[in-house]
Amino acid sequence: MIIAAILITIFNMVVWGEVIKGEGNYVFFGRMLTWEETYIGGGVGVAAGLLIWWPLCFVLGPLCGVLWAWAGAKGTSKAWRRWGVGLVIAFFGGFKGPWLTLVCPLMRIAAGLGYGIPDPSDRPNPDKGSNIGRFWFKIVNYWNDGNYCSEVYKWAGILTRATVGLLCGLALIPLTF
Repeated sequence: MIIAAILITIFNMVVWGEVIKGEGNYVFFGRMLTWEETYIGGGVGVAAGLLIWWPLCFVLGPLCGVLWAWAGAKGTSKAWRRWGVGLVIAFFGGFKGPWLTLVCPLMRIAAGLGYGIPDPSDRPNPDKGSNIGRFWFKIVNYWNDGNYCSEVYKWAGILTRATVGLLCGLALIPLTF
């Protein structure tokens, strides 16, 4: 079951991150949230729900999705993703056993890593990306012989999101005990 949860988090992070990137927004309590972020967080919630008690997928999926997206909205804190998702999962997991509250700090670490890719240096105020994003960007760029192109950004993004998805899935391991 943990393998399924890890695969769900990786698949969710990569597919939704690459397929619907920038494909729509919605307003929630006055904040503009993205469907991309909602689906990514929702996948983490669904994977956790499968490991705790499968009907919780219908609660944790939407709840974690909104928290994940809320943290990505302008004018909000990343703590909604970094701590909020882990706290919600730990709360529901805590009914299964108190040791499952370990999910909270583990998810904090995984969700706090970020999956941003460095912007091209010719842009005004370029974003330097996350540590994992910079790592994969350098690796993919090296494989591409230093030729910057859209494929470098695409594959660096996929590998970055897969890494964060894997770590989010691994953070759910305590739920299997």
